[in-house]
Amino acid sequence: MEIKKMLSLAGFRICELHDIDACKEKVHKHLQDYLSEVRGFFNYGHGNERTLFGHNGEIILDMDSARLLNNKICYVFSCSTAKELGRQTILKGGICFLGFSGEFTYSTSHEGIFRICANSGIKAMIEKRATAKEAFKIMKETFNQMLARLLNGGKDYADWLALVFLVEDRDYLELLGKDSASLWQA
Repeated sequence: MEIKKMLSLAGFRICELHDIDACKEKVHKHLQDYLSEVRGFFNYGHGNERTLFGHNGEIILDMDSARLLNNKICYVFSCSTAKELGRQTILKGGICFLGFSGEFTYSTSHEGIFRICANSGIKAMIEKRATAKEAFKIMKETFNQMLARLLNGGKDYADWLALVFLVEDRDYLELLGKDSASLWQA
């Protein structure tokens, strides 16, 4: 909700598809109908190396439909999607793809810390007009700041588990494509 509000206040038109609306038919229709108008594609969900999933595990994007992300800045918080789907997106004309090459794992007891990390890049792209490269760097720095916070205050097993997950997530983070891409450039 925080990111949606930020995008709206910055003047971006938003199409939010979640729950039952996060289905292949609606995602494809929106991307096809507004192909030239949609600048960014943001996904917080589930995926694997070749696929993004929507509601009830329905495939919403795959290697063939990656072409729908042509001319898009993609910010995808889904397991392993940068490994193949992200590369395919760039090959099919996507501007850039910021995502993960391995499984994104988080600790529910530290969900707030992981949310800060997840949102830091897109916040920078909106508020600071950061390029993809700058947003990527800010995300890495944010992961490191949260690691330092936990290292300094870690008391129990849950803290140490969150540390392991933060390190893995940070190290799986990848930026593919044009690193000078910006939401503010046509």
